Amino acid sequence: MTNIHYLPFINNNDAIVWRQSLEQSFINAHQDDYNRLNAARSNGTAEDDLNDIKRELQCKWFMQLNKEIYEKLDAKLQNLPVNETVIAALPEFFWRNINDNKKHERDIANYGKSFSYEVKQIWENSKPSDEYSFQNLTAKYPNLILFAGTIWRKKDNVIRNSLPIFANGNFFGQWPKRNLSGIDGLGDNIPLSPTFDMNKVDKVTVHWTKPDFDPTDLTMPMITFNNLTIGLDICLDFIVPGSRSADLLFPTVPDIHLLIAGGMPVDNNNAANINASRLFLRCDAMEYWTNASYQNISLGGPMTAVLAPAAGELFASISLII
Repeated sequence: MTNIHYLPFINNNDAIVWRQSLEQSFINAHQDDYNRLNAARSNGTAEDDLNDIKRELQCKWFMQLNKEIYEKLDAKLQNLPVNETVIAALPEFFWRNINDNKKHERDIANYGKSFSYEVKQIWENSKPSDEYSFQNLTAKYPNLILFAGTIWRKKDNVIRNSLPIFANGNFFGQWPKRNLSGIDGLGDNIPLSPTFDMNKVDKVTVHWTKPDFDPTDLTMPMITFNNLTIGLDICLDFIVPGSRSADLLFPTVPDIHLLIAGGMPVDNNNAANINASRLFLRCDAMEYWTNASYQNISLGGPMTAVLAPAAGELFASISLII
């Protein structure tokens, strides 16, 4: 038997208010930066120069958000037994830029805006000695593996939405979402063709993976930690044949299946896509009855909601034996 402690971020009203307050405090504290950005927007500044200003501000916001999550997790982890494997998870779209000028008003109005590609490299270039880095956190707690929610970013006008993973003081790499749709900031009803714009792909034109886009991408949606295999799905991939981890890993059945999502409830219609021998975990940005759930398969247990944490904690906590 194995002791597991699951720490999912619960994106309920408490968390939404927390983030809104954090974003507004950041905007207030960096008003000079935003004034400079808005002046560049209105003055017809060259795109490269404008992007440099955006990138500088995005990096500041990214580091502030990273620090906040580090502190929230650190407070939780201090009270957990060191002999339990701890799986911490944030939901899809957690790492996103502040929607300061309300550029997006439909599908992704609640998701902010994508980061520049270079912002994500802050994680890859961080070290265990860096204060508030996730390498530092996972070195401090070697029983912790952190699935840090997805980061939504652009490079060369191509949108990517991927799940970074940290453990043992290292950035392990990331698993990219394979099926992008309107919720990822893409447009509607654009036919698939050799010249299609990847920023305007409808969810019906799925199965897109750009070769060699990012050398830190995992080759398969599975990772091994503390002698446990953990399979991964991101939202829409969970229900798309050929992209779901059950298909990509076949015939392998991992010990644990983790679903990171931004609106993917698990019910009788899709539960057959669960691919795990011992435990299923879900962390979702949207409240479909509950933001997080689990099923202890090894004990024949039902799908069970994770109860919300105390106000201000943001991460729930559930202890399991599998």
